[in-house]
Amino acid sequence: APHTPLLRGGGAIGHTLSSLYSPALRRAIALALVDVSAAVSGTELRLTLCPSLEAPQFREVAVCVAGLPFLPAPEPATL
Repeated sequence: APHTPLLRGGGAIGHTLSSLYSPALRRAIALALVDVSAAVSGTELRLTLCPSLEAPQFREVAVCVAGLPFLPAPEPATL
């Protein structure tokens, strides 16, 4: 969900910009803005999910910062 706060140690350290489900990874992924202190690959954060028909209450889930790029960099072009 866009603009969902990301929490660490009880305080907000950033928020999501957009998210979607990745069929290839079989999980949700999101693009987010976070404080520099949390921008290290592997940092664990918490995210609060809004209620839905399947889960009618707010719930917190663990999330993990992943580095970019998700795919290998292309080979440089030779002239």
